Amino acid sequence: MKQPIKSALALSSAVVAVVGLVLAPVAADAASTTTVTAVLSGSASVSSTGTTVSLPITPTVSGSFTAAADTVVAGTNNPTGYKLQISGTPTALTKGADTIAASSGTPTAAIALAPNTWGYHVDGQYNFAGSGAAVTNQASLAGTWAGVTGTAVDIKTVATATASDSTSVWFGAGATTAKPAGNYAAVVTYTAVTNP
Repeated sequence: MKQPIKSALALSSAVVAVVGLVLAPVAADAASTTTVTAVLSGSASVSSTGTTVSLPITPTVSGSFTAAADTVVAGTNNPTGYKLQISGTPTALTKGADTIAASSGTPTAAIALAPNTWGYHVDGQYNFAGSGAAVTNQASLAGTWAGVTGTAVDIKTVATATASDSTSVWFGAGATTAKPAGNYAAVVTYTAVTNP
């Protein structure tokens, strides 16, 4: 009789041991990852280093011309670069009812600046010939010029991203003694547009 009791106790111990193994906690490793992405849109910015370009002129019968530069700084993170554009409001330099008309030249068909007109020039861009220079009361201005329009037009193209790109935009005007004395003005707007 004693023998079967020992077997039963042994069997009970074995069952407890097996159950103990099943209920023991099992260690498990787990991982999860997340990708963080900053999505930067292509953008361009532009600013002018000055707020006024002064063109002092002492008119003559045949015309007297003055030129000065404005420095425009633009930047873009766009890999294909940007275009610098210009427009004017109004397009003529104006003093009340008196005006100095914008040149009829364009960046792709720039022309010599005529008396009683004004315009702009950008070295080495589009069809602009010659180099801009700061001069006062000259008989004529070197190089070719374009006139501002109410619609923005391209005056420079840059084909790569650039943190800071500087451009000298030259302005010139000529006047004869037919124009009354006074301050003739227009507002020029620069725009930087990303390339496709």
